[in-house]
This record gives sequence, C-alpha cells and structure tokens, in this order.
Amino acid sequence: MTEGITIQLTFYGPSAALAGQRTLGLEVPAGTTLEGLLSVLGEQRPALATILPRCATALNGSIVRAERLLTDGDRLDLLPPVSGG
Repeated sequence: MTEGITIQLTFYGPSAALAGQRTLGLEVPAGTTLEGLLSVLGEQRPALATILPRCATALNGSIVRAERLLTDGDRLDLLPPVSGG
C-alpha cells in the first residue's frame, strides 16, 4: 500500500474562480510528480482542466519542472496567465 502525501494548493485569479475556492489540500500517493498532481487536479476539478496547461506553477516559492517529485507538506501556487499593458 502506497502512503499518501498532502499538498497545499493556492489558486490565483481565474484559477480560484474555476476551482471554486482559493486554497485546497490535496492528497496524492507518495512518489507523485508535479505533472501527476496536475493531472489528478484536472480530473477532480474539470473546470480547471482548461486553464492548467497555461498556468505557471511555483512549488514552495520556486518555479520547478513537471518531473519534480512532491513531498508531504509541499505548497503549490497555481499562477494563471496574465495579460495587460
């Protein structure tokens, strides 16, 4: 049996509206990558699936690659694309 880890997500801008909340604790199996977590999130919150590929992600305050393994208690910020001038 694989042990679970909990990742704390914070949504900004349109992603918060699509998620229906500003923060979320999401449990995933140990050994999950950032890419895997985003896949699970898109399945659980289909409204987010449209924006997730365009969001930047900051893990514990740093931009990281999709292959990054997550650890219990990590904090993930979902930063949607911004436009303006």
